[in-house]
Amino acid sequence: MKLIKKGKEKKKSEKVLVVIPARRGSKRLPHKNVLQIGGTPLAQRTIQIAKTAGLNGAKTKPFLKSQIVVTTNDPQVKNIASIEEVECIDRPEKLATDKASAEDVIIHAVEYVDSLFTTNEFDAICLLQVTSPLLDHKTLSKALETFIENKTLQALIAVGPDYQMCGAFYIIKKDTFLRHKSLYPKDMGIYVLSWEESQDVDTIEDFRVCQVINDHRIFFEVPLG
Repeated sequence: MKLIKKGKEKKKSEKVLVVIPARRGSKRLPHKNVLQIGGTPLAQRTIQIAKTAGLNGAKTKPFLKSQIVVTTNDPQVKNIASIEEVECIDRPEKLATDKASAEDVIIHAVEYVDSLFTTNEFDAICLLQVTSPLLDHKTLSKALETFIENKTLQALIAVGPDYQMCGAFYIIKKDTFLRHKSLYPKDMGIYVLSWEESQDVDTIEDFRVCQVINDHRIFFEVPLG
């Protein structure tokens, strides 16, 4: 595993498939994907992070001909994807349980996109987690640039200041992923995030911490519905 320094901001062309999984049915934090931080549902924040990082189609720089896809079985998330005008995959129930692996979900998304766009030639896959709402779009953009510049890297994974994986993003070469069916190939680098950006929303306590960080104010109890 390699520790990767943050790359310089460069305008580079790359074809990236962004996969945002947001299944319904979280047991520890119900309706997690549509809880709001800063007035925006977590799923929508993640889509907007990807867009602002330059991952929003052929007219966007620095990552040209990119494609954002949301994979979900949640009607509310589907509506959010429609509002944001990004592709939405109706995830089958067999891939919408807590036993389904991230790799299986990505494979399904890749196959779906390949069936729609038979001429696409994505170089990389970027998995973005809805549960990392404080990731800065500039950080994501720099991480992608770092990945592109380091030709020996097969994957780049976000970690917190303690070097533990935080799940904010996984970037991997498409051919490497499809060959090994894993997000953890041999030639893998880590990209260190700030403590704030590495926050992961898995419980109500996590959600409250992210609200405080985002709003810079004392948290007030709100009903989760």
